[in-house]
Amino acid sequence: EDEKIRAVALTSLASIVSEKDIALLIRLLQRGDATLRQGVRTIILGMRSDRLGLALAKALPTTDDTLGIIILDLLVKARPHSGAAADLKRTITTHPSPLVRARTMALVGQLKMKALYDTILQAIHSDDPLLREGAADAISGIGKLEYTRKIQPLLKDSDVDVRIAALRCLA
Repeated sequence: EDEKIRAVALTSLASIVSEKDIALLIRLLQRGDATLRQGVRTIILGMRSDRLGLALAKALPTTDDTLGIIILDLLVKARPHSGAAADLKRTITTHPSPLVRARTMALVGQLKMKALYDTILQAIHSDDPLLREGAADAISGIGKLEYTRKIQPLLKDSDVDVRIAALRCLA
């Protein structure tokens, strides 16, 4: 019963949160404990705002691993438009966590953000196997033959996870 009341309250709250409060919610995600983070995630997921994806993408390059993965999960649902490309590119090229960089590439592929295709293609040649794997996952999301052909060198990669990602992409 209490959980139902909390769920209704959070859903109602999500509908009254204005776009300018998105930054505050992201700060709460950064500083909150697990329970608070879950509540904030629920609020953000309930928001209907074109600016939500932009705000989440803007926060992504400065996050730690845990928060980066949470924000990427939210971005999948927020479906940011091309205005978020610069922040997503900054995450791919400068974020200290290879995991967040690789997951961001996969998101870009899933969203088919053409402005970042060259950035993804460059990652095929990265020294970091996680980034090569992320590039293969991104190109799989893009799904264009001209890009999937560029994955072929990864089929002979020294890292087994990279080879598996390349196979998934070509399948």
